[in-house]
Amino acid sequence: MARKKILGLDLGTSSIGWALIELDENTEQGNILGIGSRIFEPPVEPKSGEPKNLKRRRSRGMRRMLARRAMRRDTLVRRLIKAGLLPPEAKNAVTRANLFNYENPYRLRAIGLDAKLSLHQLGRALFHMNERRGFLSNRKSSKKKKDEDGKILVEISNLEKAITDNGARTLGEYLYRLMRNAQKKRETALLRCRHTSRKMYETEFEALWTRQAAYHPELADELKKSVRQAIFFQRPLKVQKGLVGPCSLYQWNQKAKNKKGKEVEFAAGKKRCQRSHPLYQRFRMLQDVNGIRINNEPLTQEKRSKLISKLESQQKLDWKQVRKLFKLEDSDVINLERESKKLIGLQTIQRMEDSIGASEWARLNTSARDGIYEAVTTIEDEDVNPARITGLLMKKYNLPHETALALAKLPLEEGYAPLSLKAIKVLLPQLESGLVYMKALQKAVDEFEAKGHSLKSLDRAFLANARRMVGRPQPGMENRPKKLGPAPVI
Repeated sequence: MARKKILGLDLGTSSIGWALIELDENTEQGNILGIGSRIFEPPVEPKSGEPKNLKRRRSRGMRRMLARRAMRRDTLVRRLIKAGLLPPEAKNAVTRANLFNYENPYRLRAIGLDAKLSLHQLGRALFHMNERRGFLSNRKSSKKKKDEDGKILVEISNLEKAITDNGARTLGEYLYRLMRNAQKKRETALLRCRHTSRKMYETEFEALWTRQAAYHPELADELKKSVRQAIFFQRPLKVQKGLVGPCSLYQWNQKAKNKKGKEVEFAAGKKRCQRSHPLYQRFRMLQDVNGIRINNEPLTQEKRSKLISKLESQQKLDWKQVRKLFKLEDSDVINLERESKKLIGLQTIQRMEDSIGASEWARLNTSARDGIYEAVTTIEDEDVNPARITGLLMKKYNLPHETALALAKLPLEEGYAPLSLKAIKVLLPQLESGLVYMKALQKAVDEFEAKGHSLKSLDRAFLANARRMVGRPQPGMENRPKKLGPAPVI
C-alpha cells in the first residue's frame, strides 16, 4: 500500500498554521498525524505599523539613487569631454570644481538663449542642468506618495505661472533674473528650494541647444541625442508581469528543472486579468448584483436591470443610493450591506469616457475602445513614456492632443483578479443571464462536459478545476471515499 506524508502550511504575517497528514494514494484515505500553529510578534513597529526593515530599505534606496546619479553625471562628463564641450581636466572632480567656480551657470543658461557661448561655457550650462533635472511623476506610486506628488504639482504650477508673469522663456532665465534683482538689493536670492518639473528642463535644453547650434556647426543632431540621453535618461521600473499568478480555473501542474537540475512541480496556466480591465469590472459588477438579496429575496428582473443601468453610468454606488433607488424602508435588509460599503461599477469605462467626452466616446467602436485601453495599460505594465502613447492615440484614433494626454495619464485600478480574461469570457454570459457565480460555474461545467472528447487541452484544465470547485468528482472517482480518518487528540 503506497502511503505518503503531506505537510500543509498556512503562512501569515504573524503566525504559521501547520498540519501533517498521511495519505493512501490508492484509496485517498488517511490520518492526521499532527496539527497546530505558532504565533509570533508581527515584524512591524508597534506605534506606526511600518515594517521594521523600512529604515534599512530606505537607506539602501538612497545609496542606490546617489550611485546612479553619480554614474549619470560621469557619463555626461565623458560625453561632453569627447565632444569638446568640456576640457579634459574636467574629468577629475576637484579640478572640475575649480574650473566651474569662474562661471555663473545661471548667467550662462540665460544669455545662451540669445548670444553665442563658447563650447566650454555651453558644457558648463549643460552640466548644471544635469545636477537638478526636475520632478517626474510616477503613476505607479502608492496613495500616500500620490498625495505628496499632488502638493508638488501645485507648487510646480505656481512656479510656471511665476515664470510666465516674469516674461522669462525658460527656468534658467527666470532664476538668473531673480539673482540679479536680489544682487541689486544686496540680498541673497533663494534659488534651490523650489519644486521644478522635468518638462521645464527639457524645454530649456531644446531652446539652448537650438540657439547654440546656429553658432557651432559641430553641435550635430547625433551629439544632441547623446547628451540629452545622458541628462534625462530615466531608468524604467522593473516589469512585474512574471510575478502575476495563474488563473484559478485555467491552471494545471507542470514539471521543470530548477537551477540545481532538480525536477520540481509548479502551477502554470493563463495569467490573471487586471482589475482595471472593463470585462473584469463588468464581471465583478454582475457578480455583486446577482448576489443581492433583499429580505432574503433575489432582485426582480426590473430592479436588476435598473441597478445595472445605474452602475453602468456611475463608478460606484453606496447602499444609501441603492435604498433610494429601490425606495426601501429602514427595516428592509440587504444581505451584502454589511459585507461591503459600496457597489463598484465600470470605473475604467467611465474614466475613459470622461476623458474623451460622451459624444466622442459614442463614436468609437468596441475595437477602438479596447485598443485605447490596451495602449493606456501599456504605460502601467512596461513604464512606457506617456508621450509615446499620446502620439499613438492621436495618430491611430484621431484624438486631440489634450484628450490623448489625459488618457495617457488616466489613473486605473491596481492589482489582478483571481481569474484570467479567458475564464471571465466563459462565465460572463451566465452572469448576464442572472445566475450567481457558483450556478454560473456549474452551468459552464455542464456545457463543457457535453462537448466530451472535442475539448481542447486548455478547456480540460478548466473543467477539472471547475468540477473540484462545484464539488463534482472527477470521472472514475465517484465511489472513492472523500473523508479522512478521525483527527487524533493533540
